[in-house]
Parts: sequence; structure tokens; C-alpha cells
Amino acid sequence: SGTTVNGHTHNNSTAWTAADSLPGTAGSYYLTQPVSGSWAVPEGEVNLCLNGQTINGKITIGSGATLTLTDCTDSGRVQGEVTVNGGKFELYSGTITGGVQVGIKGSAYQTGSSFTMYGGEITGNKAGSGSGGVFLVGTTNQTDPPRFTMHGGTISDNTAGASDGGGGGVYVGEKCSFTMDGGAITGNGGGIYIHFNAGTVSISNATITGNKASATGNTSYGHGGGIYSERGVTVENVTITGNNSTFEGGG
Repeated sequence: SGTTVNGHTHNNSTAWTAADSLPGTAGSYYLTQPVSGSWAVPEGEVNLCLNGQTINGKITIGSGATLTLTDCTDSGRVQGEVTVNGGKFELYSGTITGGVQVGIKGSAYQTGSSFTMYGGEITGNKAGSGSGGVFLVGTTNQTDPPRFTMHGGTISDNTAGASDGGGGGVYVGEKCSFTMDGGAITGNGGGIYIHFNAGTVSISNATITGNKASATGNTSYGHGGGIYSERGVTVENVTITGNNSTFEGGG
């Protein structure tokens, strides 16, 4: 097909035909059938078009790896978590239902993790461990800590398992940076939760609607229906409507 989606065309891509593995070398690929199994993205640049197919497994993007994910049919899905630890992840289209974690705690931590979202959807992740939609993992002593830039797309219908009910959509941890310039965060259990020691956070030209931070235990822990921030945050030209919280930061 010669169909172009965000600069992607099948003409110069390799058809990927395996059902139980994903590419082990850099290059441009498109899926031809569903794939089951976890995938460590190889070093270099990998462009993958889901082509309407489903990946059922966890994707890890380590140092030296860049994954650009597209989908030319609107029905392609990743049913598993995408973990970015040292690499770069760019999402143009397609749906991720297992959430995106940027950064990692402990000795496995790699510097320079980044996630840029131009389109697509991160939806329906019912996290049991507080990860929700996009979870930026931070610790005090990280160098070149995790970054998330959102230009478009939707983060919706995600819940965080944290007892405070916060950050179901986006959780910005210590030292981590989040820039939102477009896109929507809607219908999550908590919209955006920003740690007091987070890095730069800027939210503009965005829609944050219908997020409900409901605490599972003590209702005084329901933080950040729309945005809950423990530090200064720049907000410009943002629609924040219909959010609520059992304690504070409803809007």
C-alpha cells in the first residue's frame, strides 16, 4: 500500500510475518498478523507500523534504541506495557492498553529516557501498582531524568492503583519533566499528578476533562481530579472541565 501516515509508507518497509517475535535489527517494518511475546527493541532506529494488528506483550526500549510506532488503520494495538529505560519512544498512531512507563527504579536505571506523543491513544490501563497511563519514574539522584512531551493524541480511561487515586492519566515523578502542548487527558482516575520535586512541567493548548480522583481508602487522599501539583506549574490555554476529587485539586 502507498498510504502515508505521518510520513510512514509501506513502500520502503519490510513485511514482518512472524507470529511469536518482533524485529531484532533496526529498520522499517509493518506487521502482517498479530504477534505474541515480549520485545526488547534493538539498538538503532526502528519504525513499526502496527497495520491494524495487535502485539500482545511487553515492549522495552533501552539505551541506544529508538522506536517510532504508527498504525495506518486505526485498529492496531499494543496490549502490554511499554517501558522506556534509556531509549526514545515516539508514538504517532495506534493504541496502547498497558500504559507507558518512562524510567525505572534501582540499579537497572539508564539515563536519557524520553517519550514523545504526536497522536494515538493510551487507554484502559487498570494499573494495580500506580502506573496508570504514563508513569514517569523519578528518584532524587537521577541524571538526565525521564521526559515526556505530548503534542497530540489522547490519554483516557486509565486508573492508578495508588491509594491516593492520583495520577491515573500522567504521573510526573521526582526530577522528571512533562511538556503538554496539545492533546487530551480524559476520563482517567486522576488526570495529572506532579511530584513536589518534579522537573519542568508546562501544560498548554490542551484538554483535561472528566477525570475523577477517587481514593480507595481514606477520602482525604483523593488528589488531582484534573491536575494535582505539589509545586509550581505553567498552565496556558487549557480547558479543564468536569473533573472531581474526593479531597483536593478537583479542577
